[in-house]
Amino acid sequence: MKKTVTLFLFLISITNSFSQDSTPQIDENSKQLVLDEAPIYPGCKRKKTEIKRKKCMSDKVSRYISKHYNVKLVKDLNLPAGDYTVTIAFKLSKNGNIIEAKAKGPHVQLETEAIRVINSLPKIIPGKINGEPVIIPYSIPIYLSSY
Repeated sequence: MKKTVTLFLFLISITNSFSQDSTPQIDENSKQLVLDEAPIYPGCKRKKTEIKRKKCMSDKVSRYISKHYNVKLVKDLNLPAGDYTVTIAFKLSKNGNIIEAKAKGPHVQLETEAIRVINSLPKIIPGKINGEPVIIPYSIPIYLSSY
């Protein structure tokens, strides 16, 4: 029987931590950072509303990771058939670069691949609070399935 590997799309969520040199507010109901302007992925600036820009960013990051993550690693590592999750946590700097990327998953090579992919994202326009760029933490689960 042929073993196949699938990469599932995922959601981007802003965690409730933030840079120490700003005083952002946190929505107590959702525990999410309250930004005046969300980060903007290349090609999403033309969207007319903040909601559409956020969705565009989420969709484009998802597609980027899906396209660039080497799903063959699951097969190459001879992991048993099943579902696997690699969670990648990182920060988007005030300059729009990815910093402090860390991953947690079932195998160090799957973690390393997640870090490689997230570090290769194109430069992103940073989010802002009171008109000033801020560091924004993200956490993204990457779902892999092998059967």
